[in-house]
Amino acid sequence: MTTATGELARTPISFGVVAAAFLSHTAELAQHPFGRSFVDEATDAIRRAGWRAVAVADDPYGRRPVVPCAERIASASMWIGLIGFRYGQVVRGVPNRSHVELEHDLAQLHERPRLVCLLDDHAPALPPEAVIDRTTGARQERFRARLRRDGAPILTFGSPGELHCRLFRWMLRAPTAPSDALWTPRSPMP
Repeated sequence: MTTATGELARTPISFGVVAAAFLSHTAELAQHPFGRSFVDEATDAIRRAGWRAVAVADDPYGRRPVVPCAERIASASMWIGLIGFRYGQVVRGVPNRSHVELEHDLAQLHERPRLVCLLDDHAPALPPEAVIDRTTGARQERFRARLRRDGAPILTFGSPGELHCRLFRWMLRAPTAPSDALWTPRSPMP
């Protein structure tokens, strides 16, 4: 398969099955911007690069139970976090962790390669409710700071289109397993 830029796209294969990327995000990134959201663009970029996008949001009832979440992360080839400015829903029974933070920690526990996609501090065209989190904003800032120090590659984006382009290019050379020779933490982003 050849990409729009003429690059040869490789299809990541794990034991004869298309590799899966677990996509973790908070609700506002699935809702904004109206029309084509950040999550829509990330999902399309992952699929366009030949991967299967998996998320707990695929649960038809909209629940995010911890056990199925842990199972999906453990079975995925890698974890991708879309990290905005809102902390998100806190895990029932684990009051000091949002679902996204717990999913990140589970990926780290299962030694899955992780890619952190951080929404730029000056992202244009986002409504105030998507950016301002008066209740748990300080927790999210601490989580974002922790992710910056964590050692996983970081890709920044300011718009859905920019996220799509940068994530697609990264996914073309992404690892399909933690031991993949292409996996080098803090490798330069395209």
